[in-house]
Amino acid sequence: MLLSVAFVVNAHTLSFEYAYDDVCFTSKNTLIDTKGISAIPQLFTHGKNYSFQGINYGSYRPLLPISFAIEKEFFGFNPFVSHLLNLILFLLLVVALFSLLRKMFSAYPPYISFLILLLYELHPIHTEVIANVKSRDEILAFLFVTLALLAGFKYIDTKKHNYLFLSGIYFLLSLLSKESPVCFVGIAPLTFYFFSTANKRVICLATVPLLISAAIYIGLRLLFLDPSPPISVLENALVAASGLSEKIGTIFWIQLKYILLLIFPHPLKSDYSFNEIKLISFFDFKSILSIIICAALCTYAFIQLNRKNIVSYCILFYFASMLLTSNLFVETGATMAERFLFAPSLAFCIGLTFFLLKLFKVNAQTANFKTVPSGLTIVFVSIAILYAAKTISRNEDWKNNYTLFSSAVALAPESWRTQNCMGSLYKEMALASGTESERNTNINESLKYYKRSIEIFPEWSVTQANLGEAFYISRQYDSAIIHLKHSILLDSASDIPFADLGSIYLNTNKYDLAIIKYKKALSKNPSNVLPAFYLGIAYFDYKDYDSSVFYFKKAASTNPDYYDHKAFEFISIVYKILNRADSADKYKKIANRHNPFFTP
Repeated sequence: MLLSVAFVVNAHTLSFEYAYDDVCFTSKNTLIDTKGISAIPQLFTHGKNYSFQGINYGSYRPLLPISFAIEKEFFGFNPFVSHLLNLILFLLLVVALFSLLRKMFSAYPPYISFLILLLYELHPIHTEVIANVKSRDEILAFLFVTLALLAGFKYIDTKKHNYLFLSGIYFLLSLLSKESPVCFVGIAPLTFYFFSTANKRVICLATVPLLISAAIYIGLRLLFLDPSPPISVLENALVAASGLSEKIGTIFWIQLKYILLLIFPHPLKSDYSFNEIKLISFFDFKSILSIIICAALCTYAFIQLNRKNIVSYCILFYFASMLLTSNLFVETGATMAERFLFAPSLAFCIGLTFFLLKLFKVNAQTANFKTVPSGLTIVFVSIAILYAAKTISRNEDWKNNYTLFSSAVALAPESWRTQNCMGSLYKEMALASGTESERNTNINESLKYYKRSIEIFPEWSVTQANLGEAFYISRQYDSAIIHLKHSILLDSASDIPFADLGSIYLNTNKYDLAIIKYKKALSKNPSNVLPAFYLGIAYFDYKDYDSSVFYFKKAASTNPDYYDHKAFEFISIVYKILNRADSADKYKKIANRHNPFFTP
């Protein structure tokens, strides 16, 4: 029944497209797309973002891109398959969690594990992880850490050392999926202490494989990854904190927001980037309230620790599993994210189940479907229905980029990222528009969202370049030049604003300026075919035919398919102008393979 419920509630995600950053590991990932499983050695020895950004720092999660490489090899890039695999992995996690819960609560009837897992699998906080294909790392990480705990319990029961080895392997796979399970080095012995009769020596032995795996993971990370640059304020607003007071105050306020989302999961947002969460002082009322609540919960947990109180376990499990993503000790690449609650929410569901049992004065050790009060059944069914309805509703936001970003700008209007993403989406829609009227409508919407993003954070070069490009598409060249130049002042490393400036100058017949900017773009990114091709055009219009041929050939060698193989046609035309009939005929034949009607 649990599997059926989990599948039914999330089945409609199978019809969804790729959304948000899904394309980073699928359709826009050149390395995985071209090499498939043969890319696995590169994916294992580089950072998570290497395969699509070319950078080798940040997160080391090789199993995530490797899973997509395997998927590409056997199924190609197909949103249905990607979403199906995510759902299958989630169902496997449900099976593993039920086995773990049955082991943890072996003194209780299966009814207890059923209730806990029903709440967990239906909780709306998980919609991002299941519906966002890229969040497969969260599912893999929690699946493998669950298997590691099960193997640890097997060792405790049987004292067979092969289970220690298996536990270590599972935990290493968990860390290779995502680094956040490292906190289970502390949660595992806590779990063994609470839910077994093992002595300290056995518990320590059951934890050793996890420590060894953590050490191996850290070693691999240090071996393969380059040092990371400082975290950007655009990724984590806490970087902008004016001091320790503001940073600590905001961190604890965020922790309370997490707890409130578990209790009442609305509204749910796909993004909490700068400036969606406002920084607050340590002495702000919200911060003080958050600290008091967190301190009270932890104090209760430690007081009840020796009594093996289940609520105590839930509190310690929850806060321990949030340590790495809390930004308290290490700054992460996000201010806040709902996916960070994927594993910690299990502690909440355990605690909620036992709270409700106690509220209705039900003996948990004898409870079953037939003997529990009807009031408790009504409460659980009501919560399950509300969770399921919210999950189905929230999943719809992840259907495609338009539904997701529309929801995001409505729910997180102060985030620079949501505004920028919506602007980029409308810009793509403008370029794909079938009519002038449609194009103008879409580009005007794009301009509106880009401007709002820049109002929130004006010093981000990419948004300045995006706005400049949108102005260029709308033929507002003066405004485009202002923002493209501003982008270059903020960060001159990118080739895109230089190429866009070149296109503006080419369109306004300022060939000398166009040539300068296109050459600059090409020097920034020699593999970009666009500046090479349009340098050929600029030199052609400038009547410098030798240079024109040079750059058209460069474009053809970089990407012969670019612009419907037009580079070959232009080479043939230029050679005809230069009265080099043999060369003109040679490239005409190449061009005719793709366009039989071409003649220079």
